[in-house]
Amino acid sequence: MSILIPSHCDDVHALAVHHVLKNKDILSLLYIGADYPSQMLSTSTIDDKNDLHYEIEGTNIYYSSISSDIDVVWLRRETNSIIPLSLNKSDRDFMQDVVAH
Repeated sequence: MSILIPSHCDDVHALAVHHVLKNKDILSLLYIGADYPSQMLSTSTIDDKNDLHYEIEGTNIYYSSISSDIDVVWLRRETNSIIPLSLNKSDRDFMQDVVAH
């Protein structure tokens, strides 16, 4: 098993969990991005088969659940959702309703 933990440099909890996982022989990758989440992008999508996919992009990192050996991404910080402008109006309205609740 492997886990990616994108976090802040002062996130003591993420650091502690990272070390515990390593001590249990679990591959833990702690990504400390000073710009997370302001300049990192985390995207979740559901495909036609209802499979969930993640992408994380940022300075010196790109992770895709489709093409990666990482099993789990632990997103430590909640961020605001951004609805893509490419969605048609009815889908955007629906997503805005979902995000608001």
